[in-house]
Amino acid sequence: MIKLDNSRIERLAVQAIVNEANRPGNHLLPNIPIGDKGISFDGDIQVFENENETIQSLLGRVPIQVKGTQVNKFTEGLISFTFSMEHYKNYY
Repeated sequence: MIKLDNSRIERLAVQAIVNEANRPGNHLLPNIPIGDKGISFDGDIQVFENENETIQSLLGRVPIQVKGTQVNKFTEGLISFTFSMEHYKNYY
């Protein structure tokens, strides 16, 4: 396996989220800048009640934090990441 640099891993992680949000029937509009090194959130996803991306159909925005990693093989089941209490307080 070729070792990817962190910048490329981040771009691939963001692209995977954008691809999923853009699937038909998902009524989502991602706003995730690449290269963002913010402390809390990397961007947000706007959620709509239907396929019309209008202010009338906007349900709200969900702030997101993107985490990407390189693996040899995808696994099934629960995947978890460890966070410190400071992270939870910050996101709260």
